[in-house]
Amino acid sequence: MCNLKKIISALLLLLIFNAYAEMKNLALNVAVYSKESPVIDGRLDDQCWKQAYTYTDYYVYWRPNPGPGTLKTELRILWNEQGIFLGIVNYETNMANVRAKCNTRDASELWTDDCAELYFDPYADTIGYTKFTVNVLGTLGDMRRIDTAVKLDDWNASGVQVATQRNADSWNIEMFIPWSDLGRTATADSLWRFCHARFAWSSGKFVGVTSAPGGNNNNPGNFGYLYFAGSDKPDRNAIAAVLAKKATPPWSLSIDNGLLICENGQPVFEELSGLIGKEQANLKIKFEELSKNIKSVKNPELNKKFNAVKERVTSATPSTLQGFKSLQTLNAELMELNSLVELEQLSNSIN
Repeated sequence: MCNLKKIISALLLLLIFNAYAEMKNLALNVAVYSKESPVIDGRLDDQCWKQAYTYTDYYVYWRPNPGPGTLKTELRILWNEQGIFLGIVNYETNMANVRAKCNTRDASELWTDDCAELYFDPYADTIGYTKFTVNVLGTLGDMRRIDTAVKLDDWNASGVQVATQRNADSWNIEMFIPWSDLGRTATADSLWRFCHARFAWSSGKFVGVTSAPGGNNNNPGNFGYLYFAGSDKPDRNAIAAVLAKKATPPWSLSIDNGLLICENGQPVFEELSGLIGKEQANLKIKFEELSKNIKSVKNPELNKKFNAVKERVTSATPSTLQGFKSLQTLNAELMELNSLVELEQLSNSIN
């Protein structure tokens, strides 16, 4: 009976680990209101672009739990009564090998050029979306998904403006999309779903990144969120309130050098320094427990995993948000490994 209780306890820890790992990291882009509209010429030198937030966090494309992407990319978003404006800088170390072949609108092979894919879900219901594709030449592709069964590949936007520009170490996209081509007009505090994917071929093979972890044309449920701010500095509480209505917990969101964490429907903000301190304290406790338990286990595979995680524990000195997330992952791995070690101990005692 005692062994049975211990087995149940270890299995419960594994279940807790799985629940811990299921907390979704949301991606959020803020569109800043700009009374002035930029000139769509691909240069991104208009004064109004200086108001916009610059987003640089991208993830490996088409992965369920992706790490950081390798393509350095910048995204800026503005909006006003006319529509949405996007400014994208695609950094590239090998501009001579950038692929740019398609010059026909809606060409089916447009995605095989270096390009951007932009998805907008104005109702944030993860059912339908409008998609725009733009390559280095400024060639446009567009389509609209109504739901999983109905896709309008022949749908064409009527008011989109797009321009591109090649630079020494990058290429730009500047784009305007009127509300009429998005199917809805946003106002201050509106919350849409949004995803930006970038495809590159200059290395000789496909490399892709996405602004939202797991976001792609088949997974609108993994799109990030697009918040329309009525000022340069959006209110964190306002963002938390609208996200709480749309996003299913548990989730976390990087914002203001900390995290909004929602586990039961009520988002709570925690500063980065406090979060790191808590994770480091948990790491110390979990590692000490694992170090004690592993001594009685002769399983080579578990010992190999322990030595690998031990090296990461001793070198963990996080000071950034990315470092904190790595610390979270390490703590979860320690929890899982310790549960496996305890199950191994129990198995040995039974045998």
